[in-house]
Amino acid sequence: MTPHELHHLFMDEIDICGCGNPEDSVELVRKILNLAPLHTDRHWEKAQELIGSSGAFHIILSVLTNADLMEHGGGIGGSWLTGKGEAARDALNLLAESDPQFEPIVGCEWYEHIPDECEICHPKTP
Repeated sequence: MTPHELHHLFMDEIDICGCGNPEDSVELVRKILNLAPLHTDRHWEKAQELIGSSGAFHIILSVLTNADLMEHGGGIGGSWLTGKGEAARDALNLLAESDPQFEPIVGCEWYEHIPDECEICHPKTP
């Protein structure tokens, strides 16, 4: 997953606000994705501890499920990564090593997004 795709993921699909400290949201998602599968070794408890409350835990995992990063069976606490979630986790881990502020994802200045010319917004058909 490229920085441009990560930008779309967070700003368009997950729809985080760019004001305040959006890099903290990105880091939280990265940490949760690194805990998956949550049903292993009670990782769901570690995820809930990171998030803070059972209600927020449910909301955040639902957002990650709706963004197709995670999926679950009988209980959201047992979530695991989708292929897209694995790609996002790997890309976020690489980016965190070089830019812990996640500027390519949440920074407004790093590129001028022109939706009509964006291949992610408007995939070209063969």
